[in-house]
Amino acid sequence: MRQTALWALLVACALVGGCYTRYADLPMSPTQTIAQSEDALRRGEYETAAQGFSDYIASGQKTFRARAFFELAQAQYGLENYGAALDTLGDLEEQFPNETGPQTPALRGDIDYALGKRPEAIRQWDLAWQRGDDSDRQFLRPRIEHAIDELTPLQASELAAELPNDDVRAMLAVRVPGALPASGAVAAGAPAGHHTGAAPENVAPEGEAGAQPAIVLDTPPQPNLSIDAGDALDPGARVACLLPLSGPDRAYGQRALTGLRLAFTGFSSMMMVRDTSDQPELAAQLANALADDPNVVAFIGPSRGDTASVVAPLAERLQMPTLLLAHDQGLTGAYVLQTATTQQEQVVALVDHTVHTLGLTKLGVLYPDNDYGRSYMTTFRDEANRAGAALVKSSAYRPDPSSVAPLAATVKGWASTDGVQAIFIPDSAPTAVKIAAAARGVAPQIQLLGTESWNQPDVLASAGSGIDGAIFADSFFIGSGTPSTADFVTRFRAQNGHDPSGIEAQAYDAGMLVREAIAQGARTRGAVLQFLRGVTDYQGAGTIASGASGLSPDLVLLQVHDGRVATVSR
Repeated sequence: MRQTALWALLVACALVGGCYTRYADLPMSPTQTIAQSEDALRRGEYETAAQGFSDYIASGQKTFRARAFFELAQAQYGLENYGAALDTLGDLEEQFPNETGPQTPALRGDIDYALGKRPEAIRQWDLAWQRGDDSDRQFLRPRIEHAIDELTPLQASELAAELPNDDVRAMLAVRVPGALPASGAVAAGAPAGHHTGAAPENVAPEGEAGAQPAIVLDTPPQPNLSIDAGDALDPGARVACLLPLSGPDRAYGQRALTGLRLAFTGFSSMMMVRDTSDQPELAAQLANALADDPNVVAFIGPSRGDTASVVAPLAERLQMPTLLLAHDQGLTGAYVLQTATTQQEQVVALVDHTVHTLGLTKLGVLYPDNDYGRSYMTTFRDEANRAGAALVKSSAYRPDPSSVAPLAATVKGWASTDGVQAIFIPDSAPTAVKIAAAARGVAPQIQLLGTESWNQPDVLASAGSGIDGAIFADSFFIGSGTPSTADFVTRFRAQNGHDPSGIEAQAYDAGMLVREAIAQGARTRGAVLQFLRGVTDYQGAGTIASGASGLSPDLVLLQVHDGRVATVSR
């Protein structure tokens, strides 16, 4: 789970003088339910905290109700369930209209920023600035300034015309020269008594170790693109990013959004981010609505199978250029292109290497009982048969199992009784690596096989040598050494403070392709499609060439050794 939202808790505590003093009618000592939930919130145990606050609100108790609403919204933000967090803040404002402290707009600003909505975030932080005091502004100033740095001049001018706060208008005047007309200009610099102050630290994204600023300045765009840091004109074209930012697959959506933000550095106004919540019907509604906007020239996403299988044919009917981030095969068409390696491409490479190079022919599959796992299991079985191997055993498990010990025992039985030589585990890295390490512990000779979802450097590093020799396929290799990959990794680290995964890399490449189309003058859907279908050799985080489906990412086999990955010779 990504924990960057922890800084919001720290900021909100500062904004409300120890979290609660703005709720003047509350007793000093919270109930046990509230106290335990707040402890969980401070520890970053957002699911536990959210459940506790929800239970308290559902109980109908009144004493700490406002407090519970606000902290529930914080927990939901920590879970990246942004829609729910906004709904909870709406409930708080509806039930407690007299609460006018800075904490609610401050958190709203955090959420808007996380969704890529820089102007909306600044508007909310401006409201918090007006409601707060000097100590509150000490925390708000660096956030506002960093967000201003990411605005286009057009956005800055629009904000300058509507923001009532002279302090924030002064920041606009200093950081975006010309944003304010001469008659409306205010003196540069902070008013007397207002301190810039240091931004509080937060926990790095996706559970990465190490602290970083709450808002990180974007690095300059890639120098080889025709849109550069000095080109601040808004071309008017928009790219709709359909991602699961809430729901069970929010981790995938948030990683993809991180990659897209890097691709659109300096031009975030081109992005229109929409949360599909991994609900196909909602994704279809969003796609239809977005297609009615003539400024939307392309879709990027969705990133998961069920939703992609609904959006892809819809995009064909809408004649909307679409770059899929999902790995399911058979979804491409005249307008729908694949920028991620498909399940079949990955499995073919894995099975061929396992059978023909390693000489292992007795195979097994442990897979989560969901669409992702079942689809990979079917593809693996078919490819094993094609390669002349035997799928000796397969078993489904409940997604996010509470314990991997029973699965390890299953593998031990397969290896000792059925002669299984290799097991394929198509699951996300945090779960798959735990299962793989446990299986290796009871069956040391078993060959471990994975999917592109294993390509998360932080998770692999945590396994150490426990899964040495594990193999998976992806289109992104962090250590490839090519200049474009090295540039992507360097910029990603600078902006996010940790290494990118394959998910972020593929989203970045999709974003860069569409951004380059717009940079080359494409302002219509037809022009964007023509550009994308003309790509012959794109060099970015990975390499993408022309293929039967229009685009074809280069695939590489990767092997884990001592928590790091290297390419496999084929």
